[in-house]
Amino acid sequence: MVTPDGERGQLILVGALLVAATILGSIALLNSIHESPDVNTKQDAQSLAETERTIDQVQTGLERAFLVNTSMDEVNESLPYANQTGGFDTLVEEAYVREYLNLSTTETAGVLNVTVVGNQTGGIARQNTTVAGFEDYPSGPVDVVEGAAAVPRFYLLVNDTSSSPFIIQISETGPTFNSMQLEISNSEVAKRGFGTDWTCDLSGDDSTIEIDFVNGEGEVRTDETYCGNLNFGPPLDPDYTIQFQDGGNADGTYTITAVDPTDVEDFPEDFRWSRDGTVVNPIFGIEYRTPNVAYNTTYGLYNGTGS
Repeated sequence: MVTPDGERGQLILVGALLVAATILGSIALLNSIHESPDVNTKQDAQSLAETERTIDQVQTGLERAFLVNTSMDEVNESLPYANQTGGFDTLVEEAYVREYLNLSTTETAGVLNVTVVGNQTGGIARQNTTVAGFEDYPSGPVDVVEGAAAVPRFYLLVNDTSSSPFIIQISETGPTFNSMQLEISNSEVAKRGFGTDWTCDLSGDDSTIEIDFVNGEGEVRTDETYCGNLNFGPPLDPDYTIQFQDGGNADGTYTITAVDPTDVEDFPEDFRWSRDGTVVNPIFGIEYRTPNVAYNTTYGLYNGTGS
């Protein structure tokens, strides 16, 4: 027999169970509400990260194709699309995109398109042996590149030096004749002009000296020592001239590209060569689309990216 007090207790128990069930249901509902934005955020982050990786790979591939096509770099890997004839524009639009990008994106949901939207043309000067001194005429210094509107890339390696300096001078040919000099010997690299002067002590450091400029900005370093930054400032007015002095005091290699130079030195040796009237800084349009991301940029190989 159930007493009135027992009935009241049962009602209280049932009510408590209903309240507990309501609370649990509310928690589950709130969790489900918050789960969707978290998932979307993760998907967006993954899509952006994948886009960044893809664009970085494309830009690296375009630079390698350019260097191979212009004979500015050795090929350590197979680049079947780099053998395309008909100029660099043809290589990119007909070979690189069709034979490489289309194959590399067949298993993804993204659509990738690359076109050449512009070119800076000019001359290339290169020395590709590591056992010869740099140019130095008996009559005096040699202008390797003269009167260039810009220098997209200047990459130089010094493998052996003497106690007497090898001097690189970069100057403008206008009336003010602003200039910068790098004096390289087996004990130091000294930078003079165009901003703050500095001297880098290389005593005991026998590793290769690397000088790398991209459009007037760069650095000097070795495998063991960071020497410092180099900045030519804004484009010189009217143009650049790159001169080697006492080149017999050092051995190494270099590649210099120059936009519309008045002259690129014509060298008689097989290991030194120059070329004029060629592409020195291609500009690409890159478009990449996935279900979650739409990305467009204009990418100059040696003057950064644009959004």
